[in-house]
Amino acid sequence: MIATKFIPITPAIAAALSELQGLIGDRFPTGTVDVAESTGPLGIFLDVAVNLEDTSR
Repeated sequence: MIATKFIPITPAIAAALSELQGLIGDRFPTGTVDVAESTGPLGIFLDVAVNLEDTSR
């Protein structure tokens, strides 16, 4: 099955996503950043997973 794109990725959106991925990657080099599209609510999302130190100890 071919995925349907609901939001066209324009050059400006691609540049913004790339910049955000770079900023997150610079701050959290072991983290992961995935770009996802959703229809409810309609949008393009960055799914980010990072490990943080437990500062409560």
